[in-house]
Amino acid sequence: MVRRKYGVPRHRKEWGSLVSDMFSLAAGVFLLFILQKNYQAPMEAVMQYKGKSLPSFRFVNLKSGQEDMIEKYKDSIVILNIWATWCPPCRREMPELDKLQREFRGKMVVLALSDETAPAVLDYNSKHPFSFSTGVFTKTNELIQRINTRPVSILLMKGKVKDIVIGSRGYGFFREWIVGG
Repeated sequence: MVRRKYGVPRHRKEWGSLVSDMFSLAAGVFLLFILQKNYQAPMEAVMQYKGKSLPSFRFVNLKSGQEDMIEKYKDSIVILNIWATWCPPCRREMPELDKLQREFRGKMVVLALSDETAPAVLDYNSKHPFSFSTGVFTKTNELIQRINTRPVSILLMKGKVKDIVIGSRGYGFFREWIVGG
């Protein structure tokens, strides 16, 4: 390798490595931006409530057809899953959550909530029936609005935030999460 004594390439073939380095740097900055937006920001938003109750929000429980509030579940172990029908990782983890709900029926609750329309979620549910409750937000709060990625699962124990995970997880993870939690 020949070392240059100048900062700017003087020959055409020297520009290739400079452009490659610039592209790598830009890709790294873009990756950091995506990680911050999709992972760090929602984590920070939720973890400020660790050990505390989530701010109140309302949703329509599509299983019962009734409006519901998160406070109703304050005495339960809850996996609050924020998902969307258009989200492939969300769709991949729904059967895993269903298996967990079936195993721990009466001991814990899975609430899978979406900010989509009720007809969109009901249509999805008609093709993929689950034993847990799905719903749509009717009145959100700043926290729910700041969680701008899918899927996000929040573990609530006795009404308090215990933990949060971002991205799709499997049955084994969720089982350990609630048993070890």
